[in-house]
Amino acid sequence: SLRHVTFGFRPVLEVLNTDPLVSDTDRDLGDKNSNFTIEYTVDDADSGDVLTATESIDGQTTKTFSPTRNAKNTISVPADELSLGQHTVKVVISDGQGGTASRTWTFTRTNSAPTISGVDTNLGDKNLAFAYQYTVDDTDGDILTVKEELNDTELRTINNAPKGEALSISLTAEQLYNLALNSVNTLKITVTDGKGGTAYRRVTFKRTNSAPSISGQDTDLGLKTGNFAEQYVVTDVEGDNVVVTEFIDDKQIRSYQATLGKSETIELSRAAWLTLTNGAHQLRVEAVDGNFATSVRVWTFSKAEKVIEFLCPPEREESIPAEINSKEERTLYKRICCALLSLCLTLGLMPVGRAAEPTVFQDISPGDWYYDSVSCVYENGLMNGTGEGRFTPGASLTRGMFIRGTWRPCWRSPTPLSRGPLS
Repeated sequence: SLRHVTFGFRPVLEVLNTDPLVSDTDRDLGDKNSNFTIEYTVDDADSGDVLTATESIDGQTTKTFSPTRNAKNTISVPADELSLGQHTVKVVISDGQGGTASRTWTFTRTNSAPTISGVDTNLGDKNLAFAYQYTVDDTDGDILTVKEELNDTELRTINNAPKGEALSISLTAEQLYNLALNSVNTLKITVTDGKGGTAYRRVTFKRTNSAPSISGQDTDLGLKTGNFAEQYVVTDVEGDNVVVTEFIDDKQIRSYQATLGKSETIELSRAAWLTLTNGAHQLRVEAVDGNFATSVRVWTFSKAEKVIEFLCPPEREESIPAEINSKEERTLYKRICCALLSLCLTLGLMPVGRAAEPTVFQDISPGDWYYDSVSCVYENGLMNGTGEGRFTPGASLTRGMFIRGTWRPCWRSPTPLSRGPLS
C-alpha cells in the first residue's frame, strides 16, 4: 500500500559553462587605403576549456589556431589586395563546450590618389628649349601611368612610371618656336593609378623672343683725324634671320642679311670722312631679327679739322703743259693748281645767299652779279683790290694776284723760287 512508500531527494551538481571573452568591441575602423593590423586578446573563466580562434576576412577563413589566454593576437589585413568598398574582419572563439564569442570590425577600402612633386607655377619667359623636372609617387603602391601635354596636345605617355625617380618633360626649340610669340602656354602632367586615383600638375610659361646680339659695347672713340673702321659680330640665340643696317649718323651705308657669328666691319671711308662737318658724329649698327627684335651698337666720335691739304701726285706730270719745262716752273704750276682748288673749296664753304656788307670799292655796286662774291673775298682777306679804292672786276687775274690771294690757306711752308717776281 502507499503507506509503505518512502519519498526522498538526491542532490545533483550541474557545472555550467562560461562563454569565452574577446577584447575590444564591434566597431567600424573607417577608411583604409593601405595594409593594417588589428590586435585583440581572449580569455575564458573555465580554466579547463580549450580555446580555438578562427579569423576571417569577408567570410573567408584566414587563420585557425589555439590562442593563449590574455596574450596579444594580431590580424594582418592586406587592404592593398582588397577591392574598393566595405569589408569585414571577424574572429570567433570557441571553448569546446558550446561556448563561443566573436568580434567584428568593418572598414572601407579606399584609394589614395598618386602625387606629383612641386606645385602649379609660372616658369616665366622662355625663348630657348627647356625642361621641367618632377617625380611621381603613390602611397598605395599602385602602378602609375603618366601623360605629358603641351596646350592639350599629348607629348608622350609613360606606362608603369617609376616612383620617386626624376622625370623630365622637355620642350625642344622647334616646339617652342612654333608657339605664337608672347603667348602664354601650359605644360600639363597627369598621373593615374588605374583605380580611379588621378593627380595633375600644371606649369605655364610665356613664349618670348630675344633680340639679336652685337658684340662689344657702345663706345666714345674721341677725336678722329681721318677715315677708320670698327669690327663687330652679330649673333642670335634663337638662330633667327637677322638683317643688319649700317649708318654714318643717319645716312645708311649698307644693309645685308647677317651670317651669325661672322666678323663684320663698318667703315668710314675717306670720301665719307671729307663730307663730314666738324663736330660730333656716330657710326651705328642696327640688327633686326624676323620678329622685329632690334639691337643697336654705336661708336661716337668727333671731327675738328682746321687745315686742308691738297697733294699733286707726281704721276700726273704729263698733265702739265709742255712749255713749262723747268723744274721750278713745273713745281710752281702744281702749287697754283692746288691753290686754285683751295680757293674753290674756301669759297664753297662760305655762306651762300646772305646779304653781304657793302664793299669799299668804287667800281663795285650792289646791283652787280658778283657783288656778294667780291664782298666775301674782301671781308675774308683774300683780295684787297687793285688800289686807289678799286677792284677792277674786268681786269685779268695775274699769277701774282692769285698766289697772294691763296698763299695763306694753301701753303704751309712754301719754298721760295729762284726766279724773279711774277707779273
